[in-house]
Amino acid sequence: SEESDAAAVRQLAQKRTDGPLIELHWRGDNATCCGASGGFAETSPDSAEAAAKRVLENAQERGAKVLVTGCRGCAEHMSQYADELGITVESLA
Repeated sequence: SEESDAAAVRQLAQKRTDGPLIELHWRGDNATCCGASGGFAETSPDSAEAAAKRVLENAQERGAKVLVTGCRGCAEHMSQYADELGITVESLA
């Protein structure tokens, strides 16, 4: 189930940090796309960049230094823009 998948991702993420996990505002059923999905980055690169930056800015606003995702494609896409915000993106996949 999606709930158990999310719990597994949280457990893996917690093992990578000494601090508390910081949940993004847009998560779970309310999660927003980072812009990497379905070729969006290739067909609409400006919109895909804006989507990635929106997710990263949410992480920055919440004080996160590392953003962990269960999706390798999302991690690769957001990593292109993360440095300018002082965030490291990691994939658990």
